[in-house]
Amino acid sequence: MSYPIQHLSIRDILSKVNQELILPALQREYVWKGKDIAQLFDSLMQEYPINTMMFWDTCNLPSQPIGFYQFLNPNYTEGNMNQPFVAAACPMTQNFKVVIDGQQRITSLYIALCGSYKTPKAQLPQELYLRLDQPGTNPDGKYDFKFMNVRQLSVKQKNEIWFLVKEAFHPAFNLVHYINQLGLQNNEWAQITLMKLMALFNNTDIINYYNITANDIDTVLDIFVRTNSGGCTLSKGDLLLSALTAHWSSKTPVENARSFVEDIIDDVKRIGYKVDKDWVLKCFVMLADEPLNSNVGVFMSGSAPDEIYNNKADVRASIKKAFELVSDWHMHEKGLSTKLAVIPIVYFIYKNNLWNSAILSTNGQQTIFNDMRSYLFRAIITNLFESGTDNTLADIRKALQQGGASFCYKPLLTPSDIDKALSTKKSQSFPILNIAYAIGYDNGLTNCCISPNTDYDVDHIHPKQQFSNVSIIKFTTPKDQALASDGVTFDTVANLELLDPSTNRSKNKQELAAWLGGMSASDAQKMQDSHFLGTLPNGVADFSTFINGRKNLLEAALKKC
Repeated sequence: MSYPIQHLSIRDILSKVNQELILPALQREYVWKGKDIAQLFDSLMQEYPINTMMFWDTCNLPSQPIGFYQFLNPNYTEGNMNQPFVAAACPMTQNFKVVIDGQQRITSLYIALCGSYKTPKAQLPQELYLRLDQPGTNPDGKYDFKFMNVRQLSVKQKNEIWFLVKEAFHPAFNLVHYINQLGLQNNEWAQITLMKLMALFNNTDIINYYNITANDIDTVLDIFVRTNSGGCTLSKGDLLLSALTAHWSSKTPVENARSFVEDIIDDVKRIGYKVDKDWVLKCFVMLADEPLNSNVGVFMSGSAPDEIYNNKADVRASIKKAFELVSDWHMHEKGLSTKLAVIPIVYFIYKNNLWNSAILSTNGQQTIFNDMRSYLFRAIITNLFESGTDNTLADIRKALQQGGASFCYKPLLTPSDIDKALSTKKSQSFPILNIAYAIGYDNGLTNCCISPNTDYDVDHIHPKQQFSNVSIIKFTTPKDQALASDGVTFDTVANLELLDPSTNRSKNKQELAAWLGGMSASDAQKMQDSHFLGTLPNGVADFSTFINGRKNLLEAALKKC
């Protein structure tokens, strides 16, 4: 179905904000900064197109799992996303137009012409001004628009003439009066600019939009995803979170699903890891025992919204506990190559009510502790989530449901998997090294300890530069020379270690034997043990002996997971 382009002036569209024009809960938060708003006005003044907007006419819309919000308060403080809830279920008592595409632009016009802009640390709000005494000096624009507070304006006005843009938007604005008041009778640039600004607000060709009248929610969602896929792609998590937000707000206005998800993300960050809203929403679906490939309609019609709402504290505590365990297992953020692998651990903790105690650290639960850790390490080594994420999670969930109080899912770890892991190149080696060190620490090599809150470098044990000069090295055997010359082995796990940056700098490009030789005997031995170096080699000349020996030590460690 085709929709004709319709037109509105800026004055008309702002008169409809929060009266006739509202936002769906599916919309992203407002993200524009002051400089973006200033650039929008420069584009409008230069008559550049600002893209066609899209509105959805909700007339006769049947009841759907979607909510609607007012626009932000025009006296906007950056980051304050408090938007009053309009409705959660339809049919609605008023015929609203819902902004499918155009939220950022309309909100920006609303802030500039009806309100103010304030950064979180600023003491005073800023308003949008236009310089009138001369054209803009900004290379990105012809007109000089700028947000300023009264103090900043007083400094600027000493040598320049700045005009409050919202004054021209006021119905009682008198152009001749302002030209005389500002002493611009002889400034042709200023007069033309002010007249153009006044005309801008009443020009009915400025805002172009499509008005969609579909009352099928799936059609509208499809259009929404397509129109919001440019630039920053709208994810499935965005849709699920928005629908969940609407559902919670329908229960009580003080419950905000977005804030809840952000709190979880912050909890995980404080422990030392990073997750996003897509991960959290995937976790919600898993915990609610819903199909993991659910679309918005299936998600909202199932048990997930109420399951999470009714058990918010338990859900949040389970996620936090899972990452605390991951930290206890000495997994670094860079070593946790997929956060999806943590979701089954969250699931087990949640379903077995282990989120509110230290039970997993007690001797009586050591088997569960070991089984979960073994699962995580094996999932990373075998790239368990490399493909078929939803199916993999569903299979694990089914196994855990059948296992009851035992964490009974353990991916198969074959000799081939270990050999492949030890052949991993430097760019992807951190997780394998991290796991080997964690197992070494757990088996008594205390110097293997990897702190989740410390940064680490992946260092070539035998320095990389040595392998660019292999022709001048006198190798012990042809096998040593062949292995050192293949251009691959020197850059794999077998010749890599994790060092904190300061230690790495002290080692620099020293030959391994020389570096260890500069330490005391006890320190050198600790370094050899904690980095699985084996017997001190006779430099790079014995490269094959070193590589084979270190592979054996690393293999023995990985087999213990």
